[in-house]
Amino acid sequence: MDIETIKKLVDAGYTKEEIEALESAGNEGAGAAENDAGESAGNENEGAGKIEGNAGAENAGAVNTDAAIKALTDTVNALTNTVKAMQEHNANSASGGKPEKAGVDEVMKSFIDTL
Repeated sequence: MDIETIKKLVDAGYTKEEIEALESAGNEGAGAAENDAGESAGNENEGAGKIEGNAGAENAGAVNTDAAIKALTDTVNALTNTVKAMQEHNANSASGGKPEKAGVDEVMKSFIDTL
């Protein structure tokens, strides 16, 4: 880990122990990646099987995503229908009364009386 990264972590509020844990986790991850690379280079067919397995997992994720999108779309449609029904009800039950037909003199007198 370079000094700039460590400074940013310190500024973000990480303690020395947390930074050391991150650093050791990064080193362990790099070692595991090197081991995986060596194993897959030794056995090419096994690596191909892993790729196919990951493709299956991605397809399952796509199915779950499609289901979630469908559920959200249904919810939005239901809420839209509810809002439309509420607006219709409010428009139908609103009563504003009839406007008065008053002349200029009456309006001016009413305005002056309110002062």
